Amino acid sequence: MVSDIMEHNCISFLHILHIFLCPAIVFTATVKLSGPQYIKRNGNIHVMCSSDETPIFATANFLMNGQMIESLRKDSDGCYSARDQCHMKSLKCFCSKDGKNYGLLLPASIKTMMMTVSCTMKFERNGRLFSKKDSLQVQIHDPPLLNLENFVMCNVSSSVQITCSSNGHIKAFSDWAHSYSGKFIRSVPGKVSNNTSTISIVNCSLEDLGEYTCKAWNIIQNETYWSNVTTRLSVYGPPTIIWIKSTEKHDKPIIFSVNFYSPQTPTSVHWTKDFTPVDNVTGADIKVFQNNITIEMYGKPLVYKGYITSLTVNERSASVYSVMLINEFGEYSHQFTIEAGEDYFSLRTVVWILICLAVFLLTVTIATISFSRRSRIYLKRFENAGNVSIYYAAPTSVYTISPYAATRLEYEEPINIQQATRNIMRRGNEQSGEREDDNEINHYIEVF
Repeated sequence: MVSDIMEHNCISFLHILHIFLCPAIVFTATVKLSGPQYIKRNGNIHVMCSSDETPIFATANFLMNGQMIESLRKDSDGCYSARDQCHMKSLKCFCSKDGKNYGLLLPASIKTMMMTVSCTMKFERNGRLFSKKDSLQVQIHDPPLLNLENFVMCNVSSSVQITCSSNGHIKAFSDWAHSYSGKFIRSVPGKVSNNTSTISIVNCSLEDLGEYTCKAWNIIQNETYWSNVTTRLSVYGPPTIIWIKSTEKHDKPIIFSVNFYSPQTPTSVHWTKDFTPVDNVTGADIKVFQNNITIEMYGKPLVYKGYITSLTVNERSASVYSVMLINEFGEYSHQFTIEAGEDYFSLRTVVWILICLAVFLLTVTIATISFSRRSRIYLKRFENAGNVSIYYAAPTSVYTISPYAATRLEYEEPINIQQATRNIMRRGNEQSGEREDDNEINHYIEVF
């Protein structure tokens, strides 16, 4: 008994002596956890846990509010989590090649306004294990909570308003975004009042179809948080006609076709002949099938799903054919009229016209060639005719009175009337005699 007590005291003494004699162990390894201080609720947070040396087993443990959520381990083959292997380019987890850095993507789905994220690593010194830990406080903020109806309906030519509201504080609303099948169409400014934004659509048409997205944002701790919510607008109305075609001006068979769009299906299609259903008429064939139609929506071409209905008539007669398209919101009808004795171009008529035109062109060509040949023959004969006498007629001489034949008195003097009368008569007789002697002589010049 005494020996046992002495042995125990000896061991205790040696242990105390070992403590004083052995150098003190200093745990110099450090662990640091980095990440954002703010996060949007239901978002994700990326944290990085680093150390100045590789932990034992190359492992890092992550905790959220004191609860273990993930463990990452570096292996020669890669990075592994407690659930799965992390790929080199994975965004969910990360391990550095030296095993000193570990990254993890965490969800912020808790309901509290604050969460604590921690990282722990274990190290070894002289056969002894110790842990290092670092924590990060993250504030969780809620983005603007927006309310909007999931579905909005508008009848053709009527008006509709779409309102987006927020329950909490918001900084501002952005313009609404109008899109169709994922393709952006336009921006629509909204009328903002307090925590609501409203857009008005007047005279709804096919151009207004599609999705409308409301956007709002606020700023918390210099961080901007966006929210958006989307609704779909449907425009209802009777079938809309895209185009109408007819071949009644051509040869048989006659085909009537109508391409249309209907926002509401099913659509009833009815054909009649002289107000009698075509189903009861022989020699007619009705078809209805889908096709893609292109409609411009505020200047941007978009493809819709449309329909084509056609009626093929094998017999030509004076008749009135009608088509009626019906859906839940209305109907559309169109008439095709074939008049009795209506002239139309058949294939035979076209062939005869072409033959007559060819004969006419051939006749004109032959006549032109014949006239050209005759003209050349006459010209050649004229060149070989030799000397020809050409006569020129000399102009007829015209008796001209010289301006100096008459004497003009530059002054007035007393006149003897009787003497003046005799002088005038004598002068007239002399002039008459000269003109009688002046005979007209024609001169001819012969040229060889």
